[in-house]
Amino acid sequence: MAYYTEVLEPDEKVRFIGAIHWIRFLPGVLLAVVAMVVLLAAAGQGESGAVGMVALAGVIAALAAWTLFANWLRQRTTEIVITDKRLIHKTGLIARQTQEINVSKVETVLVDQSLFGRLFDYGTVTIKGTGGSWEPLAMIRAPLRLRSAIITA
Repeated sequence: MAYYTEVLEPDEKVRFIGAIHWIRFLPGVLLAVVAMVVLLAAAGQGESGAVGMVALAGVIAALAAWTLFANWLRQRTTEIVITDKRLIHKTGLIARQTQEINVSKVETVLVDQSLFGRLFDYGTVTIKGTGGSWEPLAMIRAPLRLRSAIITA
């Protein structure tokens, strides 16, 4: 069960559910490709050079697996929800961290997108409210739609 369903008030309606973009998996995928290339290069080597290259490929593959798992876990345990009353941001599986702010207290929503962010529709969203600002929400899918949902809520 999602965290936000546990904390919604009876008359509160969900307007938008945000998520982390798939681009976050790119470093792990690239590491896996490098591991495969090293493994294929090892196949072309003699026996003496192949052992070291296979070991290197194994280390790179383990790093790729760890990176992919960590990003998968982060994506699965992050919730970004805009309701008609507030913004809810939750991270973590066992140790949970939540941030909530009333929509009426939001002063500014900053969206930062690189060239690739614009091409692939991801970016960093920073929400500033009365009394402080949130930690930036990085690599968020559809950041302009998230901003619009906050502004129109």
